[in-house]
Amino acid sequence: MESLTIRTNSVVAPLIVGSTLVECSRIKRLATQKVVELHFAENYVRIIGEKCRKVIVPQKALKDGAALIAWMEERINKAWT
Repeated sequence: MESLTIRTNSVVAPLIVGSTLVECSRIKRLATQKVVELHFAENYVRIIGEKCRKVIVPQKALKDGAALIAWMEERINKAWT
């Protein structure tokens, strides 16, 4: 089980490349700890937690890498509620 998968055709791929490795590993650790999987493809993310959801990545998360990381943390924490 891979907790964080980002495909190169995803809209978030350029933002993740610009983010630091420390932020990405922190998100991956949080997802593993909370038993959540995030799979980014094209303009959506599939969140697998208590239920499997397909969510379109909002424009506010696409502003910069920090906004994306914050949005990912929020989605991971809400995955089981």
